[in-house]
Amino acid sequence: MGLLALSIYSGYVTKKYAGTETVQELNLKPVGVIILGLGMSYLWNYLTWVFFGGNYIWSDWYAWFLGHTMDLWIMTIPLVGVPLLFERKTEPNP
Repeated sequence: MGLLALSIYSGYVTKKYAGTETVQELNLKPVGVIILGLGMSYLWNYLTWVFFGGNYIWSDWYAWFLGHTMDLWIMTIPLVGVPLLFERKTEPNP
């Protein structure tokens, strides 16, 4: 459900900012929300395996989400999303 909502929001943001001419005109806060949400979903899957899973209860659910869709590098994505979320727009000096 969360990834579906994230996908719908990503489509909305893409449609809203499709006509942006330069990167300076782009509002990076929605991009930060999308990146942070994606990274947190992978982090959630990994932490549920660490705390509730293990070799003794390795099931198809854990094998599917952890073995097929995640490398450990993807858990660093929230480190990219947080600065974008708190980015401040500076006004150009005339």
